[in-house]
Amino acid sequence: MIQQLVRGHVPECGRLDAVFRGVGQAEDLTRNDVELAFGGDPAASRLYLDRLIAPHCKRAVAAVAEEIVSRPAPVSVVGGALPGGSGEQKGLNNLHLVPHHRRTHWRYFRRKIEMLPGARSKNDIPTLPHAWGRERQGGGQNQAGGRQNNFDALRLVAAISVIFSHSFLIAEGTQNNEPLIWLTGNQSILGLAGVFVFFAISGFLVTQSFEETGNAWRFLAKRALRIFPGLFVAAAVSAFVLGPLVTDLPLGVYLNRPEPYEYVIGNTLLDQRVHELPGVWFVDNQVGLEVNGSLWTLRLEFTMYLMVLALGVLRLLTVRAALLLLTFGMACLHFNMLDELEKWGWFFQLLSGWGWLVGFFAAGMVLYKLRRTRIFDGRIALLAFVGLVLSVPLRQFILLFPLFGCYLALWLALTPRLPVIPAARFGDLSYGIYIYGWPVEQGVVWLLGGRAAWWQVFLLALPAAAALAFLSWHLVERPALRLKPAARRSPALRRDAGVEVGPAVSMASIGQS
Repeated sequence: MIQQLVRGHVPECGRLDAVFRGVGQAEDLTRNDVELAFGGDPAASRLYLDRLIAPHCKRAVAAVAEEIVSRPAPVSVVGGALPGGSGEQKGLNNLHLVPHHRRTHWRYFRRKIEMLPGARSKNDIPTLPHAWGRERQGGGQNQAGGRQNNFDALRLVAAISVIFSHSFLIAEGTQNNEPLIWLTGNQSILGLAGVFVFFAISGFLVTQSFEETGNAWRFLAKRALRIFPGLFVAAAVSAFVLGPLVTDLPLGVYLNRPEPYEYVIGNTLLDQRVHELPGVWFVDNQVGLEVNGSLWTLRLEFTMYLMVLALGVLRLLTVRAALLLLTFGMACLHFNMLDELEKWGWFFQLLSGWGWLVGFFAAGMVLYKLRRTRIFDGRIALLAFVGLVLSVPLRQFILLFPLFGCYLALWLALTPRLPVIPAARFGDLSYGIYIYGWPVEQGVVWLLGGRAAWWQVFLLALPAAAALAFLSWHLVERPALRLKPAARRSPALRRDAGVEVGPAVSMASIGQS
């Protein structure tokens, strides 16, 4: 049916790659339209029409098609006919004539949809992802809905970089010999750059998650189910497995002390004031008492989720707000504006940490909001790489990382030029690697008698942390995610960014539907 209709209106379209232009992202008036390619499979095309195009969107197409094609504007033969009812057919059959004035006509098209009965708000208007045909820049979905991006691989690399950098600190008590410290002239370690990448990915995918969820409480529940179950078990393992093995106190005395219980409860609630355990001394250096030095980022991560929630509820989750947050975050990095507030209590300490990392998170938000433009371009990526390299001699590596480093990270994750790495073949392990990495490294150096080279700590701790992450994912995290509230999906399944937002949001596993 689809083949016959398309061939009837576009005879020269032999491969049936007819493209319907003029429908873009409803919430953002983007410059580029979604290109919806109808492949040669009529069953696949009918499935798309039946499941992804909302009925009121069909009516809107029928209502405006004749008016659009009657305007005096240059046109291209780019599309074909869509099956509609008898009342729709005349307008739908003219959709192969689409003006080049994309943005203007999309404004008009969106207004028509908003005026239809049942379209309560802009959020009710479906978006039409690139379902079949050539993958667009910025990533895309295959027909099965599988992931066509490298977010899993990027998160895994970032988590490993954190373990790598911590191996120097735990084994040597200093990070002066860490490679990125050498390369940047003592500006940053590799693990800190990994944390920046985590926040950038989180800004991109968590913003998408809120827009797709459409409900504040459901969004918050999904965030909580992603972070807290795994964190609770990791804290309990540290307090009641690792602690009793390492402590120099008798087991009964250790278990009668309040610190292990306070450690589990406090860290599960993102309060790291209790970060040591009684009688536990892993190694004789400045971090020898620290049970898990990686958890400090999690409360800031969750603060970012609350920020997205607040902006979304207030209908301020826009590219303008994201750009303001990016500017403010970079100002905080440069001027240390919020540091002086830390002496006023825990809330201002949290605010200071938020200000220090919000620029990286906002960079991801901005790129998500601009994903429909040609922002993910190889030439821009090359300029970002050059800018990141030049930031080193300028002594502005951290300050400029939100602009250059975060862009490069997301470009690497989304560019279709790179093959997709099946990094989640055995599960989404990056979060588990992140939260188990430090205590495993401490346990390794303790087992080696408190003296070990950094490479010994790293090579022994990484597979052990990966094994614990595997167990955490399959026994704790994934079962917990099954408890998340069911989403009320739109007839148009919204995968706007070409990203399947899978169940993976946290410091090291960011992105969830």
